[in-house]
Amino acid sequence: MRRLERFARYWDLIGNSGRFRQTRLLFLGDDPFGRFMALSDWLFAVTGQTHQFALERLFDLLYRGLTEALGVTEAAAQDALTQDHQASGAKSSPAFLQRARSVSDRSRAPKATSLTRQARHR
Repeated sequence: MRRLERFARYWDLIGNSGRFRQTRLLFLGDDPFGRFMALSDWLFAVTGQTHQFALERLFDLLYRGLTEALGVTEAAAQDALTQDHQASGAKSSPAFLQRARSVSDRSRAPKATSLTRQARHR
């Protein structure tokens, strides 16, 4: 019975909140009840709580839950959660977004060898 109560609480927090419209498509998939139950079980196992989740932490937990518990690809989870985060108007930056930005920034940073070569031509 407690398991279903947790399921219902998490559904209100995540599924019914309207904050996770894109992400909801990922955690429902082809077996909505089974997948959300798995996500609920994972959330409780990791946090031990059903209340008092800061929005930033909830985004991070959903990212981890989607990728670890449900096997969603990191790219798909990141894309859906980023869209939902932007739509929410939240000013915070969840850890999964910060990691994605730092990886993106490193991949766009010019390599030291090209800077050295460019400096020779000035």
